[in-house]
Amino acid sequence: MRALARVYAGPRALNACRLLAQAETDLEALEPASVALNRLAPLDRRAILPSYGRLTVTAVRTDA
Repeated sequence: MRALARVYAGPRALNACRLLAQAETDLEALEPASVALNRLAPLDRRAILPSYGRLTVTAVRTDA
């Protein structure tokens, strides 16, 4: 998700990317990362979240 945020939102997602990276090793950073993602502009969120969803669904289908 961090890579998608970086690609779609660029520097506007800097804080969210930093918190997502931190959340990989620190569960306490997960909620602030979620808040930061939700604070992105609607167009940025609408690009990032469905793309992540498509990747997740594709990964689940290929694992089955």
